[in-house]
Amino acid sequence: MLPKLLAVSALLLVFFAHGTGTIFAQEAMRDTIWVPVTFYDFHSDRSNPEFEQPHTGGLRLGMVAELLDADNKPQLGPNPYRNMGIAHWFRDWSTYTDGKYGKGSNLTPFYTPTPGIRELGSTSEFTSTVAYVGDLNIDHDTSFKNIVIPGSLPFTLISGRTDGMYHFSRRASDPPPNNGFFPLDGRGLGNGWNYICAAQSRACNRNFSFTMEMVYPFEAIPGMVFDFSGDDDVWVFIDNKLVLDLGGIHQELSGSFRIDSVLGSGASGWHTLRIFYAERHSEASNIFIRTNIVSSSTAMELSTSRTSPSFISGEVEKDADASINLHARVFEGGQEITSRIIADGKCADIAWSVDGHQVSSGCSYAAADSIAGIIGITATYRNSEISNYPPISRTVSMTIYPLEPASINIQSSDTPKPASNPNKSDDISFAPSENTATAFAFLRDRFGNAVSWESRAGSVVWSTDNPLVATVAPDVANGSRATVTRQILGNQSGGKLMALFVFIGISGQPIMFGDTVHVGNQADVAVTSGNHIIPQNNTNNKTAVVAPINMLTGKFTAGTNPAGKHSRAINFFRQGNSIKSGTLTIHNASGNVIKRITINDNAITGNSARRQVASWDLTDRRGRSVSEGTYLVKGTITTSDGKREKVSLVLGVR
Repeated sequence: MLPKLLAVSALLLVFFAHGTGTIFAQEAMRDTIWVPVTFYDFHSDRSNPEFEQPHTGGLRLGMVAELLDADNKPQLGPNPYRNMGIAHWFRDWSTYTDGKYGKGSNLTPFYTPTPGIRELGSTSEFTSTVAYVGDLNIDHDTSFKNIVIPGSLPFTLISGRTDGMYHFSRRASDPPPNNGFFPLDGRGLGNGWNYICAAQSRACNRNFSFTMEMVYPFEAIPGMVFDFSGDDDVWVFIDNKLVLDLGGIHQELSGSFRIDSVLGSGASGWHTLRIFYAERHSEASNIFIRTNIVSSSTAMELSTSRTSPSFISGEVEKDADASINLHARVFEGGQEITSRIIADGKCADIAWSVDGHQVSSGCSYAAADSIAGIIGITATYRNSEISNYPPISRTVSMTIYPLEPASINIQSSDTPKPASNPNKSDDISFAPSENTATAFAFLRDRFGNAVSWESRAGSVVWSTDNPLVATVAPDVANGSRATVTRQILGNQSGGKLMALFVFIGISGQPIMFGDTVHVGNQADVAVTSGNHIIPQNNTNNKTAVVAPINMLTGKFTAGTNPAGKHSRAINFFRQGNSIKSGTLTIHNASGNVIKRITINDNAITGNSARRQVASWDLTDRRGRSVSEGTYLVKGTITTSDGKREKVSLVLGVR
């Protein structure tokens, strides 16, 4: 019987190459395990005082405390090193307002040296001595602004399932495409400015300055090992206690621990591995993890089939109008238990989330999202019958592609508005001191997704309904952009700008659609306090206004009435020839028209140097008194000798 017993043991048991004596069922070891992580993408242009900044390299111990905070996030330790804002490194900026430097707070840590945005800093940047000076009150709250991106890391079984160890490796020495850890290239805040690219005067094709958080529940077994090598800061916690400290902006460093050492020789029960990683300075980014803490004994996989032996290992792709069924596959002890979950009516224990927001529950999810882009879809299983059962999850990326163009929108910006924006078109207006404006046309599918021009064989035809108001000329190199020029009536009520797109559809038949917006002065934006308006009171302490000379002609101006006579009023004058007719439009600081004043031959005559032509009593078109602030008066007048002049005045009211 002994030979038979040994044969069975050989089939069921394997020992780790580390010689720990730990045993695992061989059938439990799958080739790849996808472990969910969360990325936080920060700006790398030096607007964040703790990322992409001058530093001294090397290991920095004690940057974080020995214990995590109440939210299981790192907190400031006894020896900070350019990490006073550590509370914001692994939290969503858009929702975290409790932190000292978070959203809604204009405080930021101030260090020396700290170059300005997109500046190279010192010539010896990598050996600069860094000091924390204190907190600085600035004019914005976005120093630690980030984009949260869910993701997964593939851990691969080493040596063909012979030693029970899994590893994840993205180092510069690895063969392409795994030569470096750049999971956010082209995502989040994008491939931004960084020190190395700027210093070498080359294009920046990497997304630096990000952090990563990995949370992995596991059942402790004596002999488990964790090995790490990489850069920059890395802190590893078991539950909420620090067990590996590789803090600092440094070259690739290594560290390891054994579960026996941190939990004791009789380690058992469920625990949580927490890894906090930061990539804080270009140009290298390396990470290597080798461990048997990550195991396939309890795992989640996603598949497009309920019964297929293959699982989703990369991205899922679909068109905006398509739907893909994703199926959750749950494993315990190396065996799939999904059929048992279904039979027991426990599919509600599986929750589905899109980019961190729960959208459904069940053993399957129909992914029918129609907004183009990349989203993260996560399935999480929680056994409702076991109170301390650790949740297991799996995240896959889904790329959603736009459809054929179905509409066109005219915008004043060269960036298409989000598909979710109900107002995708802009009126085109002229700045107070400019006679031209740029218009952009964007193709969209029936879901509102922006469609690339390069992939469409078609052209856009620009036109205006009244060339006396404005003319339009398309860009020779890029027909989706056009220059609109103000003409003689451009300061009146305005006209219409049109863009018509014609292309050959999938059916081979020509298709056309267009967009029409307002063009002229009605949507002009009033100038702000940068024009140095100085409101003044008259002798009776009544409300008054002051205006500079017309910025375009230097001939048209305004002044207050004498004290005691229409003290809440402003009179408009023309130096030189008298005014025959015209219209003045008054805008508030938001650019909205609040009143129009018509000028005619019945205007009140002033002295010989100038003629009083109109008066504004500081009310809107409904007769309500206007509030304090800056106002813009624009219009076109005709002088007594038949000439037309444009008017542009800034008024300060108090």
